[in-house]
Amino acid sequence: MRAPTLAERFVTDAGFFKGIPNAELNAERMTGAEIGMFKSFSRYFSFDISAYWNEYQELIESENVNEDAAPNDMSAIVFQFRNVSKARIIGLEVSLTSQPLDALRLQFGYNYMNAKDISSNSDRRLGGNLNPEDGKDWLSYRPEHNFNFNANYKIGAAMLNYSGRY
Repeated sequence: MRAPTLAERFVTDAGFFKGIPNAELNAERMTGAEIGMFKSFSRYFSFDISAYWNEYQELIESENVNEDAAPNDMSAIVFQFRNVSKARIIGLEVSLTSQPLDALRLQFGYNYMNAKDISSNSDRRLGGNLNPEDGKDWLSYRPEHNFNFNANYKIGAAMLNYSGRY
């Protein structure tokens, strides 16, 4: 169980976005399972994979409540934290890590996520939510595919880091 934070209940803005407080938020509950495997083939190469299944009741979600917002008009977004009565998030995470040099560590990752509102009569197609085209029941702001990269290079006591995500 996770209780809503003060920010989730009483937020009125977050930088560029306007917010509407919601003091009626309920605590979310989650039942889940995860299975995974990590294998180090040498100090130069390792592989990590995991899969998960999470069932939520009263999931706390930030939603764009401005029905007139165009999909790409970020200035029109007005958000509010609301409870989604039932949601399911299923996913797979894979990463490859290599350390070709003592000072250099590289990591490549891929995440797949299927994040759905499974409440009856769900329609989450408000503007600005970046859902898949046919995603009327897709949870907002949760990408289906995510690729990431991270490189760390150690120089004496300093560490340089470069990371990216698509």
